[in-house]
Amino acid sequence: GNVSLAPQNPPQDFVLCSWYRSATAAETSRILTCFPHTPLVQQNGPAHTGLETAGPGCALHITGLTLNDTGNYTVQIQSPTSPGLGTVVLRVYGKCHPGSCGQSPSPPSVPIEPGAVTLRCEAGGSPVSYNWFKDNEIVKAGDHVPLSSDNQTVMLDPGSRNDLGSYTCLPPTLPDPSHNVVGRLHWNLPHKPTEWWCWTPMLCGWRGSTHGNALSAPCTEMLPRPTVTPNQTLVLENKTFTLRCNSSPSADTVLWLRDGASLASSDRLVLSSDNRTLKVLNVTRGDAGAYQCEVGNPVSSIRSEPGTVTVAYGPESARIEPSELLPQLLGSLVHLTCVSESVPAPHYRWVLNSTELKGTGSSLTLNLTSLDQQGMYMCQAQNPITSLTKNSTSLVIQVQGELPGTAPYTLFSLRHPENLGSPSADTVLWLRDGASLVPSDRLVLSPDNRTLTVLGVTRDDAGAYQCEVRNPVSTKRSEPGTVTLAYGPESVRIDPPGPITLTLGSPLTLTCVADSIPAPSYRWGLNGTDTNQTGSSLTFNPMTLDHQGTYECRAHNPITNRTVSVCVTARFPTSPLGLSPGAIAGIVIGSLAGAVLLGGLLYFLLRKTEG
Repeated sequence: GNVSLAPQNPPQDFVLCSWYRSATAAETSRILTCFPHTPLVQQNGPAHTGLETAGPGCALHITGLTLNDTGNYTVQIQSPTSPGLGTVVLRVYGKCHPGSCGQSPSPPSVPIEPGAVTLRCEAGGSPVSYNWFKDNEIVKAGDHVPLSSDNQTVMLDPGSRNDLGSYTCLPPTLPDPSHNVVGRLHWNLPHKPTEWWCWTPMLCGWRGSTHGNALSAPCTEMLPRPTVTPNQTLVLENKTFTLRCNSSPSADTVLWLRDGASLASSDRLVLSSDNRTLKVLNVTRGDAGAYQCEVGNPVSSIRSEPGTVTVAYGPESARIEPSELLPQLLGSLVHLTCVSESVPAPHYRWVLNSTELKGTGSSLTLNLTSLDQQGMYMCQAQNPITSLTKNSTSLVIQVQGELPGTAPYTLFSLRHPENLGSPSADTVLWLRDGASLVPSDRLVLSPDNRTLTVLGVTRDDAGAYQCEVRNPVSTKRSEPGTVTLAYGPESVRIDPPGPITLTLGSPLTLTCVADSIPAPSYRWGLNGTDTNQTGSSLTFNPMTLDHQGTYECRAHNPITNRTVSVCVTARFPTSPLGLSPGAIAGIVIGSLAGAVLLGGLLYFLLRKTEG
């Protein structure tokens, strides 16, 4: 015959259902799995015999029933709203002919251990004896299984859980005997089951059954959200880190993801036997990211919040931006940035001419107000986790004043002319005033010799610089580039030197001399008061006492910003008679006036006599 098994009122939104030939949803007993597509999709399992097909509403159709089809059948429905699991017992009865089959006395539907159970087989005709089978294996008489003389009756006394099964009898008089299922025994036990589970919340549909005082209700929980520990991980390159997925024990599957992409086990990605622990070996930068674990069971699937893994490395390099600067005028603002590839971000230090500057940020802003700020700038990047340090190449900053025709430096850098910069030049030499220069602590050459940097400049470094390039067939020298060194003023003096004796009415010239490049500006003062006189010379006619005193010359270099003063004393001589210079001047003026009057009188008298 044929039979159809179907769950009552299955959920409309089920995504799949599976049938099993057992009391549990074991994969080895799975008959088939069907998917509610149009047309219906059926996937056969290990227990499929070729006689089972799926039908609408999660139904199972079995054709050509045999006694072997007797037993438990379990259906598992996966649905977002009402998943569930249910079990049903199918009894297949054979055909007894020409007699009848029965149970005498009828045993209870669910015998209670250790009660006795009697089974009786009856058939038409005159059978000599009967053969009894339990689950298709012949039953032999024993201590607790006595048989009647004709084997028509079998008694299980005392009954136990080991007697569970399907009992059949075979009347041997039948020419083509068929098995008769007398009864399938289910036992209620007066003590607790050997295994049991209970989780909350029990969010599942009722698919259980009752047998006397026995209850069967297989349920599966909706999984809570798992967690990944630790949730923040900082690891060095080539090291190892381990993550743990903390989830409910009812999770059947555990998957790992990085940045949303599934991870597969490999030589470097090692999973524990239950997939709940992930170990990453020989860490690379590509292992950084957001890690999640995803757990699932037949009724739910959920992911953890991400756990972040950061891989520390570097710094691999450090550089200053901009990489080159033209000479800067005094008062200019310069912004420098140190760039380094490093995780985490490194600490920065700035150095000028081997002296560390204040501030540790990646940016440095310079207000060039002094020549002391020129030189070779370098930045240093240090990773606090890897403890690695990288130094940038040096950036030369030149500072100069606004004096045309001069280029004063305490450090300067020269580059060979572009028209001599052919890449075919095998050799580059530098000369000053025609003499070859040799690298030293102060004379620094770039790797290709095309840049000459002079540190700690002295006056001897001034001169005409040239570069000479050579290859096997030619030699050529550049036009000279003049370097002028600013210094001074020094050795300032006034000519004539003091003390100076003034002569009434006799002009006097004072000359201020200073050793300075460029030439300084001069300003004169008398007795601490500015005379508003400039230039290296001061000329005056001493006619009063206001012209005597202390004369001061101030020499100022506009590039070095230095000012040096020198003084000289000039006074009228003291009279032998003790007269003051004012009295002497009065006598002189009076004498001159008398001479003028006398001359006028004589002229008048002579003109009168002639008349």
